[in-house]
Amino acid sequence: MPGIIWLLKNPILTVFESHVDEWIDITSDWIARVVAKDLRLRPENIEGNLKTIEEEVKEIVDIEVEKIDSRIIGPRNIAIAEGGLDFDEKNCLILEISVFIDELSKRLEYEALRKIYQGEWEEIEDEDLLEGFLDEDEEEDELEMEKNARTSLEDTLKRYIPSVFEEDIRDFVEGLSQLIILEIKNGKTGDEEVPFIVKDKISDNIDNFIKEFEKLKSEYINIIRGEYGTGIRTCKIMPVEDFVNKIYKVTFEWALGLLGKNPEVLSRDYFNEEF
Repeated sequence: MPGIIWLLKNPILTVFESHVDEWIDITSDWIARVVAKDLRLRPENIEGNLKTIEEEVKEIVDIEVEKIDSRIIGPRNIAIAEGGLDFDEKNCLILEISVFIDELSKRLEYEALRKIYQGEWEEIEDEDLLEGFLDEDEEEDELEMEKNARTSLEDTLKRYIPSVFEEDIRDFVEGLSQLIILEIKNGKTGDEEVPFIVKDKISDNIDNFIKEFEKLKSEYINIIRGEYGTGIRTCKIMPVEDFVNKIYKVTFEWALGLLGKNPEVLSRDYFNEEF
């Protein structure tokens, strides 16, 4: 198992189906307008420009999809959650980045061509769509990225929602608890000191999580059922603050349970109750 810290240092990004759909719709609108304007298209001259249209659309699609790909760091997997950002349980499709990017490219190209062939570019009124998309400066700074973000998908790519797996949480809670208890039993610790020692040890480890969340600028985290891997899973988004509080709470309770101070905790399914 990779472990929570590894997954935060090498985040599996979570995006949402609705955000992907929005990006495809807005970006294909813009591509249709750009190509129509560049080639001076009219409904009556589309048929004579099919090859040129397809070549120009493909070139622009490649540029826009590469911008999305270049902002995805970490392992070459991505989690696509159904719907939008909410805190309900939902299905998550985990797949390789290359598969996601290939599908994104195909969908964007299809939608741009469809809108051109059906004359939909004439219905798009937002002139702002014609500005800023083809910025080829790959060294754009944070302010430029903020300014150029036009969709929820692009915004999510700047504020990573990392993914962790159920088994990684279990390993952390139960493994750290055992280490803490072993240290306490091997030392000369009075009963009244035990809770404070447990709290300090947990805090030290969780501080490492917080540092990684701060680096990623993450407000949310995606909890995925089961073990690390690809395919369709059940997942749940939660605020980072809630995640930190919950993992602290269950680790503290589990450690005290191992010490015999709260043994009934060990029989509870803390994952389903807390996460």
